[in-house]
Amino acid sequence: MTTHKRACDFLSEFFQEFVSSIRETHEPELKSLYLKKSVCLGEYSPLLNIEHDVCSLGMGKPKKKYDLIFLNPSFSKIISNSKDDPYINQISGRLDCLTQNGISFVLMPSYEISLSNKNFVKKLGEKGFYINGVLRLPEGFLRPDTGIRPLLVCVTRKETPYSLFAEFEGWEANLFDQFSGLCVNLLNIIFLDWNQLETVQIDEPIVTNETDDIEGEDLWNGIYSDFDEFIGFEYWKINDELERINSDYKHFKPYKFLDLIKQMKIIRSGETHNGINENCIYLPIIGNQEVISSISEFKIKPHNYAQILLDTMIVDRDYLISFLNSKIGQLKINAAKNISNQVIPKLSKAKIENIEIRIPDLQTQKKLLEGVTKVKKIYSTVERIKNDIELNPLSSKDIEKLDAILNSMSEFSIQDLLRKTISIGENKTTEFKETLSLDKKTQQKNKLLEHSALKNIVGFLNSDGGTLLVGVSDNKEITGINDEIQKFHKSEDKFLLHFKNLFKRSIGEEFYNFYETQLIYISEKIVLRVDVTPSDKEVFLDGKEFFVRTNPSTDKLEGAKLLEYCKRRFSPS
Repeated sequence: MTTHKRACDFLSEFFQEFVSSIRETHEPELKSLYLKKSVCLGEYSPLLNIEHDVCSLGMGKPKKKYDLIFLNPSFSKIISNSKDDPYINQISGRLDCLTQNGISFVLMPSYEISLSNKNFVKKLGEKGFYINGVLRLPEGFLRPDTGIRPLLVCVTRKETPYSLFAEFEGWEANLFDQFSGLCVNLLNIIFLDWNQLETVQIDEPIVTNETDDIEGEDLWNGIYSDFDEFIGFEYWKINDELERINSDYKHFKPYKFLDLIKQMKIIRSGETHNGINENCIYLPIIGNQEVISSISEFKIKPHNYAQILLDTMIVDRDYLISFLNSKIGQLKINAAKNISNQVIPKLSKAKIENIEIRIPDLQTQKKLLEGVTKVKKIYSTVERIKNDIELNPLSSKDIEKLDAILNSMSEFSIQDLLRKTISIGENKTTEFKETLSLDKKTQQKNKLLEHSALKNIVGFLNSDGGTLLVGVSDNKEITGINDEIQKFHKSEDKFLLHFKNLFKRSIGEEFYNFYETQLIYISEKIVLRVDVTPSDKEVFLDGKEFFVRTNPSTDKLEGAKLLEYCKRRFSPS
């Protein structure tokens, strides 16, 4: 068993932040206890630097009462549906020493293994304990001992209508103040007087309006939801991405998959699909294989496919296959797989029937399918040319064809990629700016706008890279920088030269190799695209300010946080 000092240090930082937050607002003095059973954290205490007692599970119940408890139970107790659940008893039986207003944190297995079982949450409530927060710990938290991504679950004696669901983005989360934000949001959930509030109507699983002191709209800040509404972390992330995609599909008529099919069959292991029908599709119920049209294309065992006979009066088979194999289609399928939070996501007949798909009329379907077919033909041609050049690098005549193909494709490809990037919206690797330096209100040059654009470029350089689009508003509208170019620079070349000089002066010519610029025309509007790759050394704006990119903002680091980040990010491993 590996000693997870790094995991302990992470938890220790979080608990220090939590104790600091609760002492400032609610309880100046806390009696703390570490209850341990699992040996995976070794002898290190996650309550390091906080005065606390230590008690091993199975060695009797503590006689004192405690305000803060960290419980590290054994993961080997698999949650069951039996009346006498040993996992429930292992937790609730040891939390009897929690004060009435006390707060405990329990290290638990992944959401799929533990909390997706609604009976567990119900039984815990019957014991007088309630889950107020579920914090998903970083990927690989207990590796190499287990690949399970564990949870830090907040349990108190106070029943609240909502719980906070959040995810630590990475091991460096505290450097970007995620700890402090989550602690405040979690304490608001626990100590808010819900009885004094009117009934809150929520369209999304987020508390708003009556609870202005609570902020949360993503897994970084926290999602406020009850357990019936929050289906799981992966499901939420997939659906969030679907919501952010500003796609033409939103204009089409919505159908449930049930409305598109005449018959569906999922066979048992060892059986085979009988009969061949030109209106059938085969949908994989596990894994990430493509949807196919024939049993001859099976890449996994037959019983892992659903055979679906379509209603061709509504949907064209080839069009539906093309859609389901697209990015949006795959997101919808993956969302359906993750609904029940199985350890291995899998589709059932009911899940398939409830997948919502927007379908245009049959004439539009055929038109869209023609476009997809042409793209596939282009791919096939380019692949053939590639193979020919690799086999005959000196005598191949296909090289001459490449320029013609590239010239005919380039404008479409650039614009298509730009629209796709804009449709997804701002995130950790994408930032929009309406202008580079033109203040839309005063119509004058504003140095602060230039600083903001350069700040984001530095953030990309110091993080994982990214793309800055200038000429796009925060609400995804393509505004263009045509007026700015004409007003201040008169030509596109002079505008690009101005940007290069800004970069040289404020960031440095030694970082030229880490960025590329391009002016793209889209709907007669000019957008500046700046693609940035990660730097191999620290980058400071104007030689003094250090920025990093988080999700989806750019943060300034100073002092100890800056040193710690640079140590982790730039030091050779």
